[in-house]
Amino acid sequence: MTEPTGKYKSSKRGEGRTQKRIGVAIDCDLEDWLSIQTNKNRYINGLIRKDREQYELRATAKVTSKTEGELLTEMREAWDEKRDKEHAEVASHKRGRPPKKKADE
Repeated sequence: MTEPTGKYKSSKRGEGRTQKRIGVAIDCDLEDWLSIQTNKNRYINGLIRKDREQYELRATAKVTSKTEGELLTEMREAWDEKRDKEHAEVASHKRGRPPKKKADE
C-alpha cells in the first residue's frame, strides 16, 4: 500500500480501496433532479450498477442463446430459492435446531 501524502493523511490509496472520487459534468436540468435525491452517491452508483447489469445480461443472452426474459426468470428463481433457504435457516436458529433438509437434497 502506498504511503499517504499531502493534506489527506488518512485517505486510503492503493490496496483495499473500495471507492474512487470522480468529477462529472451534468446537464442543468439533471442537476435539479439530482439535488432532490437524499443520497446522491447511492443514487448514482445504483444507476451505474443497473446499466452494467443490463449490459451483462445482454452479453450473457448472446452467448447462451437465451432471451433476456429467460435469463431474468432463472435469476429470479435462483434468488427466491436462496432467500427461502436463508429464511428457513434463520427460523430454525430461532427455534434452536438445525434446518430441516428437503427430500431432494
